[in-house]
Amino acid sequence: VKDTKNMLFGTDDLEVLDIFSKGHIDNCLRKAVKVGLDPVEAIQMATINAAKHFKLDDKIGSISPGKVADLVLMNNLIDFKAEMVMIEGKVIYESGKFRHRLRKAQIPYYLLDSIKVEREIKSKDFEIKTKKDCKKALARVIGAIDGQITSEFIKAELEVEDGNVLRDLKNDILKIAVIDRYKPEGKVTVGFINSFCLKEGAIATSIAHDEHNIL
Repeated sequence: VKDTKNMLFGTDDLEVLDIFSKGHIDNCLRKAVKVGLDPVEAIQMATINAAKHFKLDDKIGSISPGKVADLVLMNNLIDFKAEMVMIEGKVIYESGKFRHRLRKAQIPYYLLDSIKVEREIKSKDFEIKTKKDCKKALARVIGAIDGQITSEFIKAELEVEDGNVLRDLKNDILKIAVIDRYKPEGKVTVGFINSFCLKEGAIATSIAHDEHNIL
């Protein structure tokens, strides 16, 4: 690539522990330089290029008069280890020590009231129906792969009881449901998933990209 001015770094969602152990954009810098990108161009991709893309270059992205003094002093152009961090002109980290008192986070009320389901979710909502005279049903199953966002496509023959397709604990085929958190009626969509190894109980979360419904 001859011209990198329209290129910038980005990551998908990262776990806090991944950021702690590997870093964030600084890790992108290390990887880019390791595969041969010029360090100066890499820094531009991490700073001014990103600021221009989001039309924030009048405030951030470069060191110049009138811009926000958010600065990071690195040890070198290979390891990109932060030696000093400055936010709005104040040194908050230097030589391995945090030098700023954290303020208690003020969480907006609307973030604490984001689940709008107004009805009771019942066991009947998790039933998958078929014909009552069926003894077995062929079902599509999500084959979960540990640590991956991709999955396998599996077909499984499952037992049917009174028209309700049952899970198969012996073969690790469980039910999975998505509940619409944004509407009062709380629509439920149910399917089957494999490779969770759950023998009893249930797991629920409202962190489920990209819509963050209840899973």
